[in-house]
Amino acid sequence: MSRSRLPLLLLLAALPFTLAGQHARLLAPGEYIGLSGNALLQIQPVGADGQPFFLSSVGPNGHTCTLEGVIRAGKAILESDPGEEACQVGFDAQADGSLEVSSNLACRHYCGMRGYFDGDYRLPAPGCDSAALAQTRKAASEALARGAFVETRAALNPLLTQCEATLSWFDSIEIRNQLGEAAAGLGEREQCREALGELYEDLHDPDAHMLKQLPPMEYEIYRDALAKARTTATRCGLP
Repeated sequence: MSRSRLPLLLLLAALPFTLAGQHARLLAPGEYIGLSGNALLQIQPVGADGQPFFLSSVGPNGHTCTLEGVIRAGKAILESDPGEEACQVGFDAQADGSLEVSSNLACRHYCGMRGYFDGDYRLPAPGCDSAALAQTRKAASEALARGAFVETRAALNPLLTQCEATLSWFDSIEIRNQLGEAAAGLGEREQCREALGELYEDLHDPDAHMLKQLPPMEYEIYRDALAKARTTATRCGLP
C-alpha cells in the first residue's frame, strides 16, 4: 500500500466516530421554559453550521436578557464587549430531557443589571408552551368577559396543575384572580377561597407582599393583584 494513501484511509476510518461524537451533542429542538416560567429558550433543528437558538429571560424588577446564536457541540460562543473575552453559553442535556444552561461572566453583556438566564430549562407539558398558554388565557378572558364562568374555570384550572412546573408567578396570580372572579360569578364561596389561594391568605396580612422583599416592579404587580383579589373576596362573601 502506498504511504501517501495511509493518512487518507485513517481519516476515513475515524470519520464515523467523529460524526457520532457530534450527533451525541445535538440537542432536541423545540421550546424550553426555565427559571420558573421566566425564561424562554428556542432551539432549532441542526443546520449546516450547528443549531440556531434564541433565549430571553425576565429577572427581578423586569431586567431582561436576550441572546441568540448557534450551538456547536453543546456550546455557543457570542461576542462580548470590545477587548473582553467572548461570552460562552453551555447547554448540557440531562437524563430527564431538560437542559442545564450555564454561562461565563462575559455574557452579562446581554443582560440588564439584575437579569440572568443560567439554570434548568425543560420542555413544557402539552398545552403549556408559550403559544398554547397565550391562546388558552385569551379564550378564558373572553369567556369571563361574557359571563361564561364554567367555561372560564374549565380553561384555567388545568393550567395551575398541568403547567405548574413552567408557569410563571405573574401568570399564576393572574389566573388565580380570574378563577376567583369565575367562582364569584357562580356564587361559590369556598371555591372562591380555594381559587384565590395565597392571594386570599395575604389579604389578612397587609404587609405580606412587603415581607417577601419584592423588587419595585413585582411589588406593584402584587399590590394590584391583591387589590383585585380583595374585591373578588368581597363579592364571594369571604371575610
